[in-house]
Amino acid sequence: MVNLGDVSILPRPIILERIREDGFETVMAPGVTSFSAVAARLGWSLTEMETPLHIIPASADLDRALQLPGTKVLMKSGSAIHETVQALERAGLLDRAALVADCGLPSERVFRDLREIPENVSYFATTIPFSLTTTCCATCSRKTAAAASLPSSRAVMGYYDGLGLTSTRASTFELAQKTRKSVVLVVNARAQPCRSLPRSRALQFRPESGIQGVILNGCTADELRRAGCRA
Repeated sequence: MVNLGDVSILPRPIILERIREDGFETVMAPGVTSFSAVAARLGWSLTEMETPLHIIPASADLDRALQLPGTKVLMKSGSAIHETVQALERAGLLDRAALVADCGLPSERVFRDLREIPENVSYFATTIPFSLTTTCCATCSRKTAAAASLPSSRAVMGYYDGLGLTSTRASTFELAQKTRKSVVLVVNARAQPCRSLPRSRALQFRPESGIQGVILNGCTADELRRAGCRA
């Protein structure tokens, strides 16, 4: 049976069970899920350690579903695109969402601004509102605040590279700006402190970078001194 995506997702396992009941032998061959392909097309990571991932059909109660922690993937959202956009706007996630229709097909279309989606978007559309930065910020702040009087936050993506690697949206830089926090870069400088230090300083090319210090991990005290750092 030819199948789009992975055979274990959505109602396809039920179809296989019916085929088995008719006496036919079946084998499930794994495939790439549509939401994994969409995330790759957008250049986004769907989740990380301790961050849940929710796969949500367009027919679900979106106002409730979008309040779940972690990343939300809205499947088949093309059939209810206007309702999806409205729910994302109410949840404050519209500016952080993108949609890919017919991912991997010749008719593939990518929309990074959901306000520009036409009326005739394909039924095979997947929407991902990116909210990992917010989740990490809240989780790490709670953990740190319980152990110290100085709360900290951890972000994802690159320092300036945000969604789709085309803007600073959802970048560490944006998180620092919105929370008005100073930034300390932690760099893996094992065996190369002299090279890592100028690279880290290069990130301060913007006056409003917020970077106040750099920690070079994986170096000995002698290596740090030779690099002109305080051990």
